[in-house]
Amino acid sequence: MNALINDNRDTYRRHVADRRSVIPHRSGAERRVMYRREISLPSETERRGPGDRRGGSDRRQADRRSGVARRGPERREAAGVARVLLVEGQPAVRGGLRRVLSSAGHEVIEAHEGHAGLTFSGETPADAVVVNLTLPDMDGVEFIRQLRCCCPSSKVVAIGGRRPYGAPDPLAIATRIGDVRGLRWPFPPNGLISAVAEVLKDRN
Repeated sequence: MNALINDNRDTYRRHVADRRSVIPHRSGAERRVMYRREISLPSETERRGPGDRRGGSDRRQADRRSGVARRGPERREAAGVARVLLVEGQPAVRGGLRRVLSSAGHEVIEAHEGHAGLTFSGETPADAVVVNLTLPDMDGVEFIRQLRCCCPSSKVVAIGGRRPYGAPDPLAIATRIGDVRGLRWPFPPNGLISAVAEVLKDRN
């Protein structure tokens, strides 16, 4: 038993000696000097110049410069995006619809009421118009009829709720005007994106 213990001690001493021969021993002063050298080295972010940084304000500015808002009609059409006029009276709903359309790459122009939407359409016609038939200042069906007078080629996506029992369905009336795609609440975000893509197929 003692012989086995002595053999294990000799093996351990040889193992320690071999490691000391491979890994040089450094004093405490030497280790402190090496630590100072390591922390003094510039990081990868510091070595890069201001123009080479990723994910900061430089990148956001570059995205804005090359974004959809600065594309002309030909470039927007080639990229599969469009200028969409969003007419919605409720700010929370309008913000949600704007985020859905922007996520698809469209340039969104917002109007909080029907008369403002008609003014925007007369000044800068949009490729598609998304309108909620429940507007604060006018009837949504009347908005579409006036839009047809000033912008006959506008493609419209009309959004309507459930029809009250025994009352006419505004969404059904709007879809009979022509070039109007109906979309009934509630619908998923992809439903709105698909409806806009559908009305934009024959915009040429």
